[in-house]
Amino acid sequence: KTNVHITHVQFSSYGGRGWQDFRSEAVEIAHYINKNKHVSCDIGQIIFTNTTTMTADGAWEWVLRGITEHLAWSPRSGSKWMNAQVELESCAGVVPYIFRRKNSVNAVQWAIGLEFLLSMKDLTRVSISTDHPNGGPFTFYPLILSWLMSKTARKEMLAKVDKAAQERTTIADITRELTLSEIVQVSRASAATLLGLESKGHLGVGADADVAIYDFKVPLETLATNYRAIEKGFADARYTIKEGQIVYSNGRVIASPTGKTFRVKAQVPEDWRLQIQDAIEERFLKHYTVSLNNYAVQPEYFPREEVIETQML
Repeated sequence: KTNVHITHVQFSSYGGRGWQDFRSEAVEIAHYINKNKHVSCDIGQIIFTNTTTMTADGAWEWVLRGITEHLAWSPRSGSKWMNAQVELESCAGVVPYIFRRKNSVNAVQWAIGLEFLLSMKDLTRVSISTDHPNGGPFTFYPLILSWLMSKTARKEMLAKVDKAAQERTTIADITRELTLSEIVQVSRASAATLLGLESKGHLGVGADADVAIYDFKVPLETLATNYRAIEKGFADARYTIKEGQIVYSNGRVIASPTGKTFRVKAQVPEDWRLQIQDAIEERFLKHYTVSLNNYAVQPEYFPREEVIETQML
């Protein structure tokens, strides 16, 4: 079993001493994860578009505001940014950011996410993500899938971005193209398994019957060379089925059933639980404006609860 998960690993795969020699270390990290079964990850692919960075790391948002200050679209030019603190839990921040093709650092970041996933041997321990909304909106997943399935798509994008993407990563040398089965794995099955959602990510006995049906308009064996059909096909499912019920059909939402709320119930030693409970109660009394009893979410807010039980090994 995995006991370490690296979120949006692209942001943890940087080498070099500064912006001038900023380069990829994705292959080295992928090789480590390939050899060590206790690690899982999601890629954190960036998209060349307008994004909004949102994080509980308020100090980093202050730094990011400074990094972007010399750019035309920076907060200094009038765009809004924010740092705020709520109930002393953390200092959250929101700063706008635009990933640009001709920015050398952004170009390398774009290549790293793809380079990493395409270097992974065990796809059951990696899933697609954009660190939404920080790296880009998840609505760009169809575009990411086209890059993963088509070396032609990657080559054409490489020709449009700063040359640093070719010089400081290995993406130009990677010929691997994911199959549809592998796409199902990294976009659905892996995440379900890693989260412990036993009824998700498969169509076996006991599954929730969540199904997406796509029409790519071209023979499936030609998708790698018709990469625009990949993006277009994944962008609009012909049918979306939730728990056996058709909820989307040919461009229209036709049903909106109540979904499930998943909750983790972690089994820990009783003495640990009591120590943690005492510490939480003390902090609430000392620092919060609401009581601990008012902080909990009442059961009526999740009428369809599903509990995932886990315990320490």
